[in-house]
Amino acid sequence: MAAARSIRHSDSAGDWIAAIVAFLNAGGMRGKEWSRLPTHAPLFLIVLCGGIYGAVMASYNGIDGSRALMVAYGAIKVPLLFLATMVTAVPCFYVLNLLLGVGDDLPIVWRGLTDYQLLVAMQLLALAPVTVLVNVTHGDYRTAQAWSTLMFGVAGWNARRSLQNCYRPLIAQNPVHARLKQLWFLVYAFVGVQMGWDLRPFVGSPEMPVQFFREHIGNAYLETALVLKLFFHELF
Repeated sequence: MAAARSIRHSDSAGDWIAAIVAFLNAGGMRGKEWSRLPTHAPLFLIVLCGGIYGAVMASYNGIDGSRALMVAYGAIKVPLLFLATMVTAVPCFYVLNLLLGVGDDLPIVWRGLTDYQLLVAMQLLALAPVTVLVNVTHGDYRTAQAWSTLMFGVAGWNARRSLQNCYRPLIAQNPVHARLKQLWFLVYAFVGVQMGWDLRPFVGSPEMPVQFFREHIGNAYLETALVLKLFFHELF
């Protein structure tokens, strides 16, 4: 029995790699390979991938002096953004599932939401080298800020495949899940944008002191739209 348990919960690098590769090949769904990893493996990878991308975001203006502290803040705040968004959005989504009579499906839905967040984090990690290139070649705060904002949007949009895979059998059983899937994207985006604003700075303007939080001034959605508008205006 002990030997069997040790095999089921193996923690070797090969098992981690196999689980991650299978996850990506399956379009962002954890399969049987994950049974060999600790139960906290998804959370660990979300924090790790998000932390690396956060550090890369904050390194655009160097990593020496006070900027080293900004890099450390970035490594903390992107995983914090992911977790805070999930903690805020999931209870609302849970209540919606109960009100629409599909509360019994919550364990499957929760797994799908976790897979979605994990796929977002992994995509950001894959985009980190490109973000480094953008930061090095431009060295402009507005560009660095808009680029990373855009990458979060791209990763979130592309990760919808993961949630679609989770919801496909649920929708076949009860069409109400189709509306709930759409609602999740709205809730996640709404909460995520506001949470990102509340937790700023992530990149950190070189003209402002390094701080963990900024004063809450302005509207999150208008400010995000303005950042992207200015970026595309200069680009084209």
